[in-house]
Amino acid sequence: MVVDHIGYFLFPDLVIFRIIGRLSFPLFAWLLVEGFNYTRDWRLYALRLFLLALVSQPIYYLVSGLTSLNILFSLTLGLLLLRLAQVNANWQIIVYSLVALFLPFSDKLPFEYGAYGLMLILLIALKAPLSVNVLAWLVLHLIAIQVLWDIQFFAFFTVFLLGLYKGDRGLKLPKYLFYGFYPIHLLVFYFIKTV
Repeated sequence: MVVDHIGYFLFPDLVIFRIIGRLSFPLFAWLLVEGFNYTRDWRLYALRLFLLALVSQPIYYLVSGLTSLNILFSLTLGLLLLRLAQVNANWQIIVYSLVALFLPFSDKLPFEYGAYGLMLILLIALKAPLSVNVLAWLVLHLIAIQVLWDIQFFAFFTVFLLGLYKGDRGLKLPKYLFYGFYPIHLLVFYFIKTV
């Protein structure tokens, strides 16, 4: 994410930063799904994400000038859809179908990544075998380059990184470090841009 934002805010002509940055959203989506699967209280998890999204929005607008909602709103909505899809099999079919219907309008939705981002979260939650995931991700990213931007296709390659995950717990760091990092790093970019 930081590499992506270095390219976006400081070096917009160097597309390599943005290409590397395409790996970040799928990783955040995966972390969201893992967090949802292991949280004791999904409501508290959603509330934390939503409050952080609210706090980050003015900073996001200040540094980017964009009027869309920041990525934390996308993740919060994705979390709510995960919960809705968990209710029963009928709800799951409805949730996946509705998000798929909105895919062609991803760039028109008022939050980062639009329905593409939500569908990516839902695909990760399915925990399909790697061969099925590769095919589903390929189709999704071929759609993404039509409705978002060409370099979004590079996010496709994250499926192979996620396929390496064996369920082992990594280094445990304070969760609030991760929550605070997003708005703080945006403030740093704002400071660098203004100086």
